[in-house]
Amino acid sequence: MASLLWRLFLLAVNISPSRATIAAWWNELGPQVILQDEATGDIRYSACNAYEQAWYSTNGENSLKLSHKPKNGTPLAGVGWYTQAYTVYVTTCPPGNAFCPGREPRLADRQARASIWYITEFDEIANTVVNCNNRTGLFRSVGNWVVSRDAPSIHSNSGLAAIVLGESDGYRVYYHDKDGAINELKYDPKRDEWSHNGFITKDISSLPALAATFTSKENITVVAPRDDKTIGVTRYQKNGDWQRSMSATC
Repeated sequence: MASLLWRLFLLAVNISPSRATIAAWWNELGPQVILQDEATGDIRYSACNAYEQAWYSTNGENSLKLSHKPKNGTPLAGVGWYTQAYTVYVTTCPPGNAFCPGREPRLADRQARASIWYITEFDEIANTVVNCNNRTGLFRSVGNWVVSRDAPSIHSNSGLAAIVLGESDGYRVYYHDKDGAINELKYDPKRDEWSHNGFITKDISSLPALAATFTSKENITVVAPRDDKTIGVTRYQKNGDWQRSMSATC
């Protein structure tokens, strides 16, 4: 898995920014792909109920409904998961009968969910959370927000990378500031709040590509090209510090 992630990252480095408006992740059932339509600027997605391989609708309905318009050529990042199966209790009594105790348990289908980030036409980082309609394969938006209100600056050619650390630890999003340094945004689920968590390295990246992965909240890795021959690797340590190293690409 690690070698595959590395090869995909090296491929992304060699894609020009105007073409790198695509992101993908793996759910338990199959891949989910999102990309920006170059003609309309809409963010389109593969069917969220697809099994083992991605496929697209041809009727144009598979576009995210967004209140914050994406900029042309926006980078994209996303994470996805399946909810656990749960029981819905459906009343079997006539409406208005408050004394009827009858309830019938029914097992609801598991549902694909995703959290997606992009950059708006005003160079702000926006997030949308979506739920999958298992019957149609279309996403329904839960909300669309700007999450970078307190970020000092965002580079006009920034990259984006995102991870979800879990239900209690929330999201981390990585991007380039106006100087090219990599910064972190943090979502706190307990406070339902986004905040700028500072820069993770002041080392300047030469290209806007970014990728991130983790094994725990105390072991996060963010990679970005430093120049045409080396990739910068920044790792979060248990002591709370970020450590920077270099890896040759050729």
